[in-house]
Amino acid sequence: MFERTKIGPYIIVLAIVWTLLVSLSLGWNFVQSQRGIVELAKAEARGVYNKDLVYRRWAAGHGGVYVPATEETPPSPFLAHVDERDIISPSGRDLTLVNPAYMTRQVHELARAQYGLRGHITSLNPLRPENAPDSWEADSLTAFEQGVVEVSSVEEMGSESCLRFMRPMITEARCLKCHAEQGYKPGDIRGGISVAVPLAPYKAVAVRHVAGLAIGHGALWILGLTGLCCGASHVRERVRQRDRAEHELREVEKALEDQRRQQQRLESIGTLAGGVAHEINNPVNGVMNYAQLIIDKTDDADVRIRELAGEIVNETERVALIVRNLLQFARQSNQQHQSPARMADITTATLSLIQTVMRHDQIQLQINVPEDLPTVKCRSQQIQQVLMNLMTNARDALNERYPEYHENKTMSVVAREIEEDGTNWLRTTVEDHGTGISQEVCDHLFEPFYTTKPDKSGTGLGLSISHGIVKDHGGRLTVESEVGKYTRFHMDLPVR
Repeated sequence: MFERTKIGPYIIVLAIVWTLLVSLSLGWNFVQSQRGIVELAKAEARGVYNKDLVYRRWAAGHGGVYVPATEETPPSPFLAHVDERDIISPSGRDLTLVNPAYMTRQVHELARAQYGLRGHITSLNPLRPENAPDSWEADSLTAFEQGVVEVSSVEEMGSESCLRFMRPMITEARCLKCHAEQGYKPGDIRGGISVAVPLAPYKAVAVRHVAGLAIGHGALWILGLTGLCCGASHVRERVRQRDRAEHELREVEKALEDQRRQQQRLESIGTLAGGVAHEINNPVNGVMNYAQLIIDKTDDADVRIRELAGEIVNETERVALIVRNLLQFARQSNQQHQSPARMADITTATLSLIQTVMRHDQIQLQINVPEDLPTVKCRSQQIQQVLMNLMTNARDALNERYPEYHENKTMSVVAREIEEDGTNWLRTTVEDHGTGISQEVCDHLFEPFYTTKPDKSGTGLGLSISHGIVKDHGGRLTVESEVGKYTRFHMDLPVR
């Protein structure tokens, strides 16, 4: 099984990085939301301050305003030095002067009662004791004297958190009507306006905003993980395809290398066989002829000599057969022209040579080669030689397993047309139920001089020659077998 690339650890790392990125984004948005709360509250406080400053300037520009004297707005003792602090209207109503500071204080009290906003006019040198600064305001006023133009911070005031904001009040000429006796001159910092904005309403909005952010980031996180999982599945499939392709490529390369080595072995042995065959052929023919002369010149009474001479003839004929096989092996690619032939005719010709032997060995033949099969372009004698060799091997296997008659001592020859990868083939199968062939032997079956037959009864060239013949015809010779059950040789020739 080919090795698979493991991408699981990479996906886990990416998931962790994605989680960190989403968490950092959520954290950054949360911080920005908190900063936004402060900035919004500061903007509100700055607006309150600017509004207070505008109407103070308006009131100061008019020298203050007269309002009915009541318990809520009694005459200010701090304006006793001002002429006409108290007047009576033509209708007889008592009116008292309200300067900008008096007016601002009352507006701050009303704003706190209605909206929760806290405003406070304060100074390090106040006319009214209630206007004395607290510690935060005192620090801010001191900072103003050092050139700071604005102070703000989040502070706890009682049980609520507030944004405290303060800017200085600069003495103007219109302010001297009330504050000249304190020694102020235009341009002096005479105090400041402090504003405290409750943060609770802003925090409530921020909580909803952060909740929305959390839901959105959670959905984005889940979507990202889903994408990672889908991507991982896609990548894993691509990796499997790549590994499968690499495995198949290695298998093809191995097959090509094996084929190349097989071809080299066949070529080398073919060259050797051709040389050896030529060197052996002449002496063998001489021995055979001399043995035949002995038989011809010996009287019938010399039975022993004639028998020995006959054995010499038989053995030299066997040697001659081996020589012819060697020559066939060496020259199998340079033989006669190919012509159309019917497999039924080739099978019939082969049976005419081997049928008697099969009958003698009590082997039952089952032949199924239809007459109407398409023809193949081949060298008929060579294909007949291949078929003869396959049937002879099947006969040997059957005789080895069943020395005598047996109902399973059968051999079948079947031919049929098949199609593979758009190509039509004529497949001829020789099958026997003999001893079978192990996979280890199958791997070497078509190698020259490889034989499993006992007592050197085989030369080991038959199948290698047959393999070469079929290959030379553009076909293929394959085997499938199971030990103790069957052996099938398939000879596939292209239909042309």
